[in-house]
Amino acid sequence: QSLQISFSSIDSDSADKVTLSAVTVPAVGTFTAGAAANPGTASYTFTPSSTHVDMSYTFVVRGTDDNGGVSTSDLSVSITVISQAAAT
Repeated sequence: QSLQISFSSIDSDSADKVTLSAVTVPAVGTFTAGAAANPGTASYTFTPSSTHVDMSYTFVVRGTDDNGGVSTSDLSVSITVISQAAAT
């Protein structure tokens, strides 16, 4: 089953558009940035498997507005994968 993590960033100046970009994301999935908007949005999608059991992943996402303002946030995600046999 796929896992999707959503990111958003709001600029206090409502006229500014924000673009999110991946500074550091795990290589096991796909980071997709939305179009420049306020709020700016992005998502990260991957399908966990047994190789991801007890793994922790760090995401660093940057928001940049169309006037050059920049903000960077870190997010740490721990994933617990339950095997099909254990779930039944």
